[in-house]
Amino acid sequence: MKAISYSRYGSADVLEYGERPDPKAGPDPVLVKVRAAAVNPVDRKAREGCLRAGLEAVFPVVRLARHAGCRVVGTAGPHNHDYVRRLGGEPVEHGDGLAARLRALVPDGFDAAFDTVGGEALRVSAETLAP
Repeated sequence: MKAISYSRYGSADVLEYGERPDPKAGPDPVLVKVRAAAVNPVDRKAREGCLRAGLEAVFPVVRLARHAGCRVVGTAGPHNHDYVRRLGGEPVEHGDGLAARLRALVPDGFDAAFDTVGGEALRVSAETLAP
């Protein structure tokens, strides 16, 4: 779905327009398709961080590593490589040959790996990623 979001507090310059995952409705909530929306003054205050004491925003996790000074590599299909770059990561195409592409990008090996998907198609053993 198309959406406008922000991943850090700030002025209107922090707003990002793009694709976001479709929300998943649970057993009780209802998913409503929105054709138009408006912004209230409280939305601006939340974006600027004025309401942090009672309304803390939850920003993406993949940016905490970048803020800590880590080099981040993200696997994604080619159509999502720009998104990985916008998040501060270096994109690598997932799928067959992933281990070789990772070794080519980081020949000295990785210090850590964080797999949020799992499954055999994306799993690369620690030995493969070690220097």
